[in-house]
Amino acid sequence: MVWVEDLNEQQKDAILSIKQNSCVVAGPGTGKTRTLLGKALQLVEDEEVLPDQLYIVNFTNAGIHDLQRKVNSEDEYDPIKSAQISTFHSVALKALQRVEAASVPRPLVILDDWEERMFIDEFTKARLSLRRIDQAEKIRRDYDARWCIAREEVDDWISEKSRQEFEKIYLAMKD
Repeated sequence: MVWVEDLNEQQKDAILSIKQNSCVVAGPGTGKTRTLLGKALQLVEDEEVLPDQLYIVNFTNAGIHDLQRKVNSEDEYDPIKSAQISTFHSVALKALQRVEAASVPRPLVILDDWEERMFIDEFTKARLSLRRIDQAEKIRRDYDARWCIAREEVDDWISEKSRQEFEKIYLAMKD
């Protein structure tokens, strides 16, 4: 484990922990990528897991690209080249797509905050003849909250006519 020599004590503790699952939370430039990859190397070197069974996940595409660049360009990471590296969203999406019985629309579309505002909220505002964008945003958030709890006893959140219209908007966004 020559790669351990360049790490600080917190990084070593995280990597050498007996836990197979690790979460590294730290600010920019503190060595999160090196720690995650070190943990992956440690798991493979101690024969606890095969490289192709590793999932290395990050919140952002930028973080994923950094991880992939390091694994693919630095020889010390050769033992983990077959690890799966992706975002949390990507892992969740793949899991949803594997569940055939799930009532998840296909193809599933995931919008970021900007896309929600620019596409759904603006379209909702225009389609429902609302005066302000925050009214459309409230309808979307209420709709999402109701969908998340999936209970019928939540009522009076939006008129039935507006709910049906809003569902058409969501469906139209997929086309």
